[in-house]
Amino acid sequence: MRRFLLALGLTPLAVLATAGIAQAAKPGHLDRSFGDGGWVSTRIVAHEYVDAVTIDSRKRIVAAGAAADNSLFGVARYRGSGRLDRSFSGDGKVTTEFPGSGIVFQWPSSVAIDSRGRIVAAGGECTYDDYPQEGGTIIGCETPVARYMPDGSPDTSFGGDGKVATDFGGTNRANSVAIDSKDRIVIAGEGVVARYRQNGTLDPSFSTGGVATPPTPAYLTSVAIDSQGRIVALGDRPAGDGYRFVLMRFLPDGSPDPSFGNGGKVVRPEDGLAFAVAINSKDQIMAAGGTLSQSGEPGDFRLAFYKEDGTRLGRWGGDGEVTTSFHDRHAARALSVGFDSRGRIVAIGGMGHAYALARYRRDGSLDRSFSGNGKATGRFALPQRRHAGLGVRGGAIDQRDRIVVAGGGHFLLARFIGYR
Repeated sequence: MRRFLLALGLTPLAVLATAGIAQAAKPGHLDRSFGDGGWVSTRIVAHEYVDAVTIDSRKRIVAAGAAADNSLFGVARYRGSGRLDRSFSGDGKVTTEFPGSGIVFQWPSSVAIDSRGRIVAAGGECTYDDYPQEGGTIIGCETPVARYMPDGSPDTSFGGDGKVATDFGGTNRANSVAIDSKDRIVIAGEGVVARYRQNGTLDPSFSTGGVATPPTPAYLTSVAIDSQGRIVALGDRPAGDGYRFVLMRFLPDGSPDPSFGNGGKVVRPEDGLAFAVAINSKDQIMAAGGTLSQSGEPGDFRLAFYKEDGTRLGRWGGDGEVTTSFHDRHAARALSVGFDSRGRIVAIGGMGHAYALARYRRDGSLDRSFSGNGKATGRFALPQRRHAGLGVRGGAIDQRDRIVVAGGGHFLLARFIGYR
């Protein structure tokens, strides 16, 4: 490389400067080619935050979250440079309002993209008897799902106007959404898994009227679909003074998969909070979340790797589990998890107003080519701002193994180098 640069007529000083730039851009560092020094902040309407992010087949970043004080769905699409993609709704942004009366809050908590490039956002819509800050309580909730065409316009083939809201009873709402190989939409929430046909109606071929009841009660936080069309849902359930990881798998018809764990479920015996699930090409399952401190608050990252039958992958981390601490900081939790192009596991989360990233090798050890020790942390806020926003809410890995971290206030994104 040095001989090549000198052949081009670069001076030794230029060679050193070039090498210094290349050396600075290491895995785990901010990607300075993204936005403004690695950061992008977008005003949708007002008082907005990102709750979920994904990346499409053209490396465009799609972020979804609440806008206008939780009264609108907000979706934005960005080019790889971090600029808003103006081929999406004219300015890169779109908002959607679901009808309701009274004091209504609505927000998307998850986003996914189907095989036709259509964007699906799902979340919650709850009505209160008074404003929460005034002591109001929830009257009832629905699960709103919106689908957008690749240009950002509402997909009118979905529910007639691009919107569907379903009342599953109680305070049920969608915490996670996934798309199967037939572009059917699967949502998971507070004790419910449901599947929608492409036109927005519940799929009658799935369990009972499109709705499956988990084999054990749980607050489901994440859902994914494996290569055989089986649905894997992760959540937690109260147990004494703490919570237990619950992992479950459903067959494509919505029935619990008897070949997985105990009657379709795996319950981790120790306390912990569950937030994210991912599936690799071998249909092995990675579950991520956090440990619980004595006060009941999140403590460290905790990841567990499962074989296809629901038993832990013992060779990963020694017993199929890994716990990762971030210095002397507490309240760390992994909110998103995924596999990069080399099969390494990337966990994305936060600690209060800081971001926390960890990358693991195939054996479960921390990948020390990432930020020197396998971990990266820092303040999740624009450098020029004195106060941080709402902290990290989610993340995603792109086709070049770069890590996108999302949260708020505003739609705040950061991207980190991931190659090597």
